[in-house]
Amino acid sequence: MTEKNIKSIAHLCAPAKGPAQQQAKKEEQHGLWALAQMPGGRVGRDARRLVGWMEGLVDSQGNYAGEVFHPVTADLQNDPRLVSTLREIEVRAAVNTDRKQGLIYRKLPYATGANNSWITSAEVVMDALTENCGRARADHSAGIYHFESLNIASNLAAMMPDVDLMIDKLLADYVIDSLDHPTLERLMGNSSPSTDSQSDGTLEDDDDGEVY
Repeated sequence: MTEKNIKSIAHLCAPAKGPAQQQAKKEEQHGLWALAQMPGGRVGRDARRLVGWMEGLVDSQGNYAGEVFHPVTADLQNDPRLVSTLREIEVRAAVNTDRKQGLIYRKLPYATGANNSWITSAEVVMDALTENCGRARADHSAGIYHFESLNIASNLAAMMPDVDLMIDKLLADYVIDSLDHPTLERLMGNSSPSTDSQSDGTLEDDDDGEVY
């Protein structure tokens, strides 16, 4: 897992522009897994809800290349300039099959109340992962996630980290706490909002990624 001091240095660098820089930026949050990106493991019971800007990344071909989550402080979340772009997620501590500790997240319904089958099935799979080792499988034809149980000999639950400590470790350097924050200015200056914000509420990435 990337150490916090390395992420802190990266946080001070110029905003990512090219595909290589974007990939490096994604890897800075290694250990923050979207539901279908964790290859398998176990999830903790304690959940936290965070609101922030989900920045979509693209590769040199314009294809989806992952996401970087920027938490936004409570005093900014109802600002009319931001409210339509921000997204609420649920995060839980997780341990994957390689015994790496991190956070796993699922997206919650949009602020407008809009929901879809990806969002509702993600909740079911997340709950299943708190009880058994497994992973999420995306069924593109049905538009849902399935839980796939895994027979893991290791007691991954015993290795579960504290969710609040992991939030601080992985996300503290990404918090947006003012309207003139350099990251927010960069995000708002992009020609289009995060690829997560599409009119039909869907997002499709690579074969192993999230879709909603």
